[in-house]
Amino acid sequence: MKSYRSNYRNWKEEEAIALSEGKKFTKNPPSLQLKHKEFPVFYRGNMFERASDTTAQIKIFHKNDWVWINIKFKEQDLYKRGVWEWKENNPKLVKVGKKYFLNFSYQSKVTLNKIKINDQKICAVDFGINNSAVCSIIDVNGTVLARQFVNQPKEKTGLYDDEQTPQSTTVFRVDCCT
Repeated sequence: MKSYRSNYRNWKEEEAIALSEGKKFTKNPPSLQLKHKEFPVFYRGNMFERASDTTAQIKIFHKNDWVWINIKFKEQDLYKRGVWEWKENNPKLVKVGKKYFLNFSYQSKVTLNKIKINDQKICAVDFGINNSAVCSIIDVNGTVLARQFVNQPKEKTGLYDDEQTPQSTTVFRVDCCT
């Protein structure tokens, strides 16, 4: 809501400037997005409690009251995913198609190497609409040294809502930069 108000205020200012200069203003006002596919984070303790590797309790608003419900979810092979020693963050409820999922993110501290800043190269990952992701190797000057387009259509199938518009949620792992 705050973003919408800010965008609307900026649009009104642009309109006033254009009209004061005698120019035609044809830009459409921003619209408030009413269909959300991501919801707030379930904070541990007051919204989410893990009972075991495959069960948890989440607090939801049901029948005009906040109630705890038990949920079961698929066990994740954290060792296979390479995150078994990482800290599990609070889950987020995400709507994909007609289903709802809990998305868990993980965090870990990484020790960076001691290479001089001018000799460093980074891997930037851009999650896109046309491709699942684009991985780019960039040097300190911003020059793109290599680029890899990642497209995983199997993961994208079924990620469409009722209006057949693609969702931005694609789950995959990218291993690059050796």
